[in-house]
Amino acid sequence: MIGSIGTEPPGGGAILPPPPSGGATAPGTFTYIERGDDLWTGWPDVNQKTITGTLGLGLLSDAFDLVAASGANAVTDDLFRKGISTSFDGGFFEPGAICQDALACHLSVPAFLPPAEPGVKPLIVFNPVLLTETVAAIAGVLVHEGTHFQQYLDGSLHSQHAGTLTVVDTEFRAFWNQAVFWGEVRDGEAPHTTFLENQMESVYDLAQQGESALRNEIAARYS
Repeated sequence: MIGSIGTEPPGGGAILPPPPSGGATAPGTFTYIERGDDLWTGWPDVNQKTITGTLGLGLLSDAFDLVAASGANAVTDDLFRKGISTSFDGGFFEPGAICQDALACHLSVPAFLPPAEPGVKPLIVFNPVLLTETVAAIAGVLVHEGTHFQQYLDGSLHSQHAGTLTVVDTEFRAFWNQAVFWGEVRDGEAPHTTFLENQMESVYDLAQQGESALRNEIAARYS
């Protein structure tokens, strides 16, 4: 499972209304689902690739560059624009930790609302069990979690937190974009021999069957 978990400090906060693009559906062709409007108009841009930590720096940097050179470049454009930290950090995946049992997480605090800069910036963390994976497979996960960051920008994650979007709605867009990206790079990765490559193939095959097949699988995973 590729997970995305939102956190909230005690006391909660106001909730945004659902954006028009929140419950995105698959395009008529096998193409990326774009994010809605960026609601964070008071959040200054920093324009830097932010790969942090001590593990897998080259792997993450190469994966970032691969996505930036692909049709999913809007994802890395947003991560670069806001300087979102991406790292391998096992502490988030230990038993009882917030990302336990996930392969990667987009972490954000829904109590901070647009348009001002969030008091705690989102971040993306990868499970160190993926350190031996291929650049392309890691890039597929980055597209998935980066799509969740885009959902933070357009308010979709706040709407999920409010209950006006479901986890299936938000995960669908992330898995769909992951599958479209994998469709761009998968031929160059064959034969697909690693655990994560096979995970990418599974999601890709479902997306090829159409939106309902992918949504049904997501519902089963997140039930």
